[in-house]
Amino acid sequence: MSKSKYYPDEENALLLVALIKEHNITHVVASPGTTNSAFVASLQRDNFFTVFSSVDERSAAYLACGMCA
Repeated sequence: MSKSKYYPDEENALLLVALIKEHNITHVVASPGTTNSAFVASLQRDNFFTVFSSVDERSAAYLACGMCA
């Protein structure tokens, strides 16, 4: 059972979400897949984050760079 309604039991996803919040990163560009589904789902369910989805990893990287600029 999950520790809360937002987060999975996977400790690596919990740690990554906590670190991102600690650094006050609110905008995330994700390329969802099976390997990171728990992490992306945690971000999408948490109102702290604004998540932008991109099908291709390279496109996600370009989108994130553009948002930073």
